[in-house]
Amino acid sequence: MAPTISSIWYNIQRLIVWSNNEPILTIRRVLWVLTAGWALFIAYIFATVGMFLSIIGIPFCLQTIKFAVFCLDPIPRETYSDIWTFDVHTSPWSNPIHPLTCIANVIWLVFFGWEIVLLFWAIAIIQALTVVNIGSALQMVELSLFALWPFGRDIRVKRLPTTMEEYEAMKARKDGGEMDDGGPWRTPSFDHQPPATGMARFTGGAYPTGRPGATNV
Repeated sequence: MAPTISSIWYNIQRLIVWSNNEPILTIRRVLWVLTAGWALFIAYIFATVGMFLSIIGIPFCLQTIKFAVFCLDPIPRETYSDIWTFDVHTSPWSNPIHPLTCIANVIWLVFFGWEIVLLFWAIAIIQALTVVNIGSALQMVELSLFALWPFGRDIRVKRLPTTMEEYEAMKARKDGGEMDDGGPWRTPSFDHQPPATGMARFTGGAYPTGRPGATNV
């Protein structure tokens, strides 16, 4: 009987979960640095220099350096943002569609973003060929969206499922809205009232300042 798409995807998920266990996880992280991490690090450093020379991009140079360090070892980390609302009264450092952040992101996209996205896609292919790093390949495809529009996001340590039961439980919580990742698929708000996320869900604050259980790095 020929394998179906669902069965193939299930086996890929099993492979990803297996690769999250030690010592395979350490091997993945070392392979990442040797085959891709250094290239992305250098690309972001060059982009940082370009942002600095643009003058208007100087305030965002520290953030691009943070992204460069993130790309050296992204497997146990993820990008996120608690606020997605087109409102000048929010913080541009934690809101990807703040008016000032939009200007910086457009400059980034035109001059640096699309080139780095191509690099992410090329790296995804290389990682998939190693088999053990298929999980990293899928992560690179997702991070290519981040590479296009990076400012207004932060980085945190993420939980890696090590069993299929844990993976399915995390997926069910995410599908049920219990795990709001604040990622690129989040629906923006233009009514100047950011949705309550993170600690705002518990404190009733207008603007969230963090997430329960999240470790920012």
